[in-house]
Amino acid sequence: CHSKVHSKDLTRLPALGRLGIAKKKANGKVYNGNIVYGLKRNSNDHTILAICEEEMKIVRRMKNLRSRKWSYNRISEKLNKENIKSKRGGKWFSGSVYNVLKHYSENKKIASSKYFKDIYV
Repeated sequence: CHSKVHSKDLTRLPALGRLGIAKKKANGKVYNGNIVYGLKRNSNDHTILAICEEEMKIVRRMKNLRSRKWSYNRISEKLNKENIKSKRGGKWFSGSVYNVLKHYSENKKIASSKYFKDIYV
């Protein structure tokens, strides 16, 4: 039988994977195919994330509207009315606005990283 497959060491793989993802994330590396709104792949090295300034203006605007007590739904309706497309070129929904803002609020610690100094404003 395949002793390696049945080894207890395989139980550590998910934890090791999470550590690898966290390290890539902290170092500004692309760690999966989904890139959050406001970031893009670096034009010279596609494994590194870079700021997409056009999208970051929209993120800052979302944060501003939310700080003025706008609902996620109201923000999404405004973005759609102004024909501002989501990351994949589609419409905005309250959940997608929530996820973008959640990402930037939960990842403030990355702001100290040299790769993301200007992102989390």
